[in-house]
Amino acid sequence: MNIKLIVNNLLKLTMYKHITWIRKNPPSFLSSSPENAIIFYYETVYKSKTFAIYEQQEHIFSQDIGEFFIGTKFHLATIGYNELTESPSDAYIFDTDDVSLYPLYQNVKREVLDVNSLFSPDFWSKD
Repeated sequence: MNIKLIVNNLLKLTMYKHITWIRKNPPSFLSSSPENAIIFYYETVYKSKTFAIYEQQEHIFSQDIGEFFIGTKFHLATIGYNELTESPSDAYIFDTDDVSLYPLYQNVKREVLDVNSLFSPDFWSKD
């Protein structure tokens, strides 16, 4: 499975506004303890598949200092919903390095927060 193809396609669809991401509360089964809390969680639907990208706090071991520290990692998943309750019931988390997800994550946040509108002269004009 070529995860980079999925990430690149989601990035293109996001940049060209062919998909819309929504910030939501993460499903509880994705975070088993406060040490790995999900900080930001976004979902979109494309061709009846629900995709989620999220930033999760994790204990990361540093080989350099020989200790654990709290950092964050980005994850991409497909989310399954229970048809009767319409609540998340399952997830497949793609195994990918988090560096490849960062551009997608940044574009999703930019879209959700509508950052591009700040660069429009109309935004700054007096009403």
